[in-house]
Amino acid sequence: MKLHIIGDGVFGNFLREIFSPFVEFSPAADNVVLAVPIEAYEEVAAQYLGKHLINVCSVQRDSNNICLQFSDQVTGIHPLFGPRSPIENRVAVLTHRCEQTPELQALFEKLGAEVCDELPDGRSIDGELHDRMMADTHLAGLQQLATLKKIVENSAWVPKKFIPASFQRLQNFVEQSGDFSPGTLSSIQANPYAEKEYATEE
Repeated sequence: MKLHIIGDGVFGNFLREIFSPFVEFSPAADNVVLAVPIEAYEEVAAQYLGKHLINVCSVQRDSNNICLQFSDQVTGIHPLFGPRSPIENRVAVLTHRCEQTPELQALFEKLGAEVCDELPDGRSIDGELHDRMMADTHLAGLQQLATLKKIVENSAWVPKKFIPASFQRLQNFVEQSGDFSPGTLSSIQANPYAEKEYATEE
């Protein structure tokens, strides 16, 4: 599989690293990964008319719609893992399919990722449902990140053996959140379902 990844941030470079054993990277590839902030999607997608546009944005509804303006070959897939995530239990959420999707899905499965396109109750996951789930989990946690970082910093003097397992999970969450570049954070915060339930208090 030939692949072209647009984006030189933390996540774009992470994708290059994990995909490198399985793909050939080429600027002329028909498979183009948009690893850029959502505000750059329209400008970037317009440069690859008719190509297989692979949307890995943290918000999927609007980014899928943008990609579909420039190509009918669009795969919407959000990897729920990053550079600091454990290799085990990797999950990628598939929100939009096209003819080229099976090859890309197989690529993620080579990484050990489970690719999910429906909920346990059988409902198909589209961009809207994905974004609603992320608003209640991913985004909600990040909106409290500043407070959580302060809590973790205040506990730095406590020896590890005296830190409860539940608090260690909190520490892990704060540490893993260091993966997020400003572009990734802006995409997460662009979730269309954020303001209604998790608006940040002034």
